[in-house]
Amino acid sequence: MLRSSVKLAVVALALVACSQGARSGSSSGNASIAGAIDATSLAAMRGQALSISVVGTQRATRTDASGKFSLAGLAPGSADLRFQAQGIDSTLHVSGLVPKQTMQISLRVSGKGVTLVGSNNEVAFVGAIDAVGTSSITVSGLEVDMDDTTRMVARRATVPLSSFKVNQIVAVVGTLQGGKVLARLVDLLLPANFDQIILRGTIDSIAAPGFVVSGLTIATGANTRFRRGLTLADLKVGDRVAVQGALQPDGTVLASTVRDLDQEEVRVVEVEGAITAIEPPDHLTVAGATVVVTADTRIVAEGGGHRGPDLRVVSRGPFSHDDDEQTLTFADLAVGDQVEAEGLAQADGSVLALEIEVERNEVEDDTGN
Repeated sequence: MLRSSVKLAVVALALVACSQGARSGSSSGNASIAGAIDATSLAAMRGQALSISVVGTQRATRTDASGKFSLAGLAPGSADLRFQAQGIDSTLHVSGLVPKQTMQISLRVSGKGVTLVGSNNEVAFVGAIDAVGTSSITVSGLEVDMDDTTRMVARRATVPLSSFKVNQIVAVVGTLQGGKVLARLVDLLLPANFDQIILRGTIDSIAAPGFVVSGLTIATGANTRFRRGLTLADLKVGDRVAVQGALQPDGTVLASTVRDLDQEEVRVVEVEGAITAIEPPDHLTVAGATVVVTADTRIVAEGGGHRGPDLRVVSRGPFSHDDDEQTLTFADLAVGDQVEAEGLAQADGSVLALEIEVERNEVEDDTGN
């Protein structure tokens, strides 16, 4: 469960998204946007291109076959983007544009219009002010820049930058660029809270035991949890990740949780049938598919009849746990067992198992009972 300070930061993200007023970008500048339509929306559009224009300017473009687009020469600050296609005419306000920086955004397209899935470089955190400058503050070692779009508040009232003092605790919401934050909201908090941070972005480089996300150094340790059975070795430059952790005095982040957002978009599949081969310590073959077992794979035994081989994509909620299930290990599996394995489809065609259910029938005695 997230600590209270993290919850506050998440709430701040939602509030700032609702409170930003619309501002139109000017016709000149040197900020850029690189966007992409999410996989589900792209499939639903069936190859139809989306036209994107900047309201109030002559700048326009179209999505390519992969759903990606880019816009350059934008005025710093904010811009209103208009998206048009057959049955679609939607305007989206984007703020936090920085000179000589490219903002990455992901979009979801539906019958209701176009919405942001979440900025790849969005950040929210709580920390103590180390220093106050003329147009920026330093919070737990991280530089926070402010411009005319930044909201600075204390107890919901707007305050000037001069109101912030060293050692005060603030909540910051903004965009991570080049290891610094361009703030959309800076909220003075009372009482003091922990130096917690939640961020998402693209991995720039990796040097074990840490990595760099949008210019910010992320350190990992023995207590860092990698979701869905990942390890640091599984991460690659260019992967989109979400990180939760604590800001350190030197401006780095000590991660408590790391999620690979690219891997979480991998298809969940289900394979059913008899085990035809077992290769210790972690591979088995089911209905012609290779199933890989990890320390996080849940293996259970249940009663039930035989079902024929099948492989299909599934979409459902968390696993249901029956009271009469028996927990097994990889060593308990045997060739011929009827199993149902659910997991993540891998690039090599294998399935990384999240759960394996072994279907074992009750053995009848000589009386037929």
